Amino acid sequence: MNRQLLRTVVSWRTRNKKKMARMEVWCADYGLKSIHKALRIGALSERERRALERKFSALLIGKLDTYCILVLCRSCAAGFDEKYEFVENTKPYELV
Repeated sequence: MNRQLLRTVVSWRTRNKKKMARMEVWCADYGLKSIHKALRIGALSERERRALERKFSALLIGKLDTYCILVLCRSCAAGFDEKYEFVENTKPYELV
């Protein structure tokens, strides 16, 4: 069976620091790299993504707790290099 890895973005919002710490550990276990405080990116298989989603949905049950797991399309994933850092293809403006 072919295990296809897809670039995935994971984000969450919670006020509970213990929950946040647990989600950071889970994301690190799956090899997701931090872009921002509660925003991670990495390559996950469909099975890994579903397992992570199950963990998040079981943990984030509060009224104000939310999460989002997105799979990037090829054109969006092209904006990141292998280290998951932004790639500048063109300058947005040029000073003359």
